[in-house]
Amino acid sequence: MASALALHDRRTEDRHSVSLEAMIRAYRMPPRSVRLVDISGGGAMLVMDEEAPERGDEVLLVIECIEVVATVAWANDHACGLAFHRRLGACELASLRLSSH
Repeated sequence: MASALALHDRRTEDRHSVSLEAMIRAYRMPPRSVRLVDISGGGAMLVMDEEAPERGDEVLLVIECIEVVATVAWANDHACGLAFHRRLGACELASLRLSSH
């Protein structure tokens, strides 16, 4: 039930297009460099050169000085969507949007 709610929230929030280098870490996976392409308070979309983590994997997303734990909500070959375990605050979102330009 909670995961369905998180996915619904991600879809109804304002998303912001960005282009930021980031890193993800997951259990049994070396850290991977990724590009953050959109973000909202509740989640993000990432693209990467390597294979994306699997749906349901828990990851740590590191963007500049922000770290947030997330669950992979969907994944395809080289992209994935994350549902954050905590909401990003307005100041964090504003900082990331400014860094992207």
